[in-house]
Amino acid sequence: GKLDEALEKHQQSLSILEELHGPMHPEVGRTLGNYGHALKSMGKRREAFDAYDRAHEILSAAYGPDHSVLGDDPATGIAHNNLGNVELDSRNYDQAEFHYRRAFELYASGWGAEHPYTGVAFLNLARVAGERGNHELAVERYEEAIERLLLSHPPDHVTLGGAHNNY
Repeated sequence: GKLDEALEKHQQSLSILEELHGPMHPEVGRTLGNYGHALKSMGKRREAFDAYDRAHEILSAAYGPDHSVLGDDPATGIAHNNLGNVELDSRNYDQAEFHYRRAFELYASGWGAEHPYTGVAFLNLARVAGERGNHELAVERYEEAIERLLLSHPPDHVTLGGAHNNY
């Protein structure tokens, strides 16, 4: 279906970008992130993780491991968030928390506490706490995430609806 088609398009893009710029160019890293999304949507978690991990490697090499934001591009923060998603789906809670915390730190240092990405990263940390059965910590984190998200979104925003649903 459409996911197979998307995967093929991402593979074509990767081939073109690697030929044009070389395998370690940031555009290759960003495209690998999109490729990873398609793989994850297809249930191919291991392959998605490999794509996200390679994207993180490329983006960290290009911008440095503490890169927070380049213009409007939080490249390494997004890579960490993507890795956290796969780790959480795989029930690797320590690794998921590590990647979500890194994403949070990078977003907060680049954009500040009020940015939506920072709030979403905190939501992800709440999800990890909840999945681990630490409900008290999960509630604390959800409440803080909602406070952060209210700084940048109206109360009826879809992101806040999802936060309240998980809370």
